[in-house]
Amino acid sequence: IAVPAGVTLTLKPGTVLKFKDGTGISIAQGSHFIAQGTPDSMIVFTKANNDIGNMAGFMFYSSDTLRYCMFKDFYKTYAPSYITGSLIEIRTKIFKLEHCIFTKNYIKENEELILLNPSYSPLPMNMTSCHVHDNLLGCFFSYLDTRYSYQQQPIMSLCNLCDNERINQSLQADDGGLSLRLVALKASQNNVVGNRNIE
Repeated sequence: IAVPAGVTLTLKPGTVLKFKDGTGISIAQGSHFIAQGTPDSMIVFTKANNDIGNMAGFMFYSSDTLRYCMFKDFYKTYAPSYITGSLIEIRTKIFKLEHCIFTKNYIKENEELILLNPSYSPLPMNMTSCHVHDNLLGCFFSYLDTRYSYQQQPIMSLCNLCDNERINQSLQADDGGLSLRLVALKASQNNVVGNRNIE
């Protein structure tokens, strides 16, 4: 799905999008992706029936907020034809994830659940009241360039990171400049328990 500049794609609460292997979403600069579910009617992104879940990823050039969205059952590895090796790549100045759930995803080692590309996103993203549980993750957050990691830090607050495999060891701490691969993270009042195979 490619959303060109000047176009708004709106997903209603309760929408379920199933992705076949090799497909994904790219949201162009100047467009908008409105995906705001409710506590009782979340928007769900998941794999298509009978596929393994190796979708091409979500690429955001738009400044949007995803609220009450669930990402589940993806098996994410990289292929040259894919738009990103990460599940979500952010190439915009302002981006927010609020009350979102990431569960039962496999993210290959050396790939990320969320990649911040500082060539496009020099300002912090915000992740608030999200749940990240029962995933197998190579990496949680990552920057492509360390020059920005000390100047502009993503903010994660009131989130639950629980029962994941292979989570970076710094996630076991809370508050104050957590280091997740190449990115410094401002974290506050997060619940981080039960993660296994800590690196």
